[in-house]
Amino acid sequence: MKPKILKLSLVILLFLFIGIGCDKNDWSEVELSNFSCDENSKTVDSYIEIRGTISSIPEIHEEPIFIYVESPDVGKSGEYILPCNLPQEYNKEGLEVIFSGELKEIIDHVETNDSISSPVVLAQTIVLTNLQIKDYE
Repeated sequence: MKPKILKLSLVILLFLFIGIGCDKNDWSEVELSNFSCDENSKTVDSYIEIRGTISSIPEIHEEPIFIYVESPDVGKSGEYILPCNLPQEYNKEGLEVIFSGELKEIIDHVETNDSISSPVVLAQTIVLTNLQIKDYE
């Protein structure tokens, strides 16, 4: 009986040691352009490694071009922000992301990297400096 418990304990410790279940490698880095929405906008905050989800706001824009912020642990949650330099291929509803960037002052018209140039009333924009996407494979 003792050898089985000892073996089981060693297997559990081995799994914990090698990090089974750790999601560190479940994210892929995305190459970003240095496009900025508005060169004259002031940076009002910096976001560093914030979790979010690519999302749409049907009342404003049907395409999923916003990031819904989901990081209550750092006091940033429940808001939608518009990334200026999100590559078009990542405009996918529900895509989980971790991002860093410079949050810009509120403006009443923005241009985005994918040539969508529509008025968005009081859009909070961010220039992404780092983006990781959740791997689902």
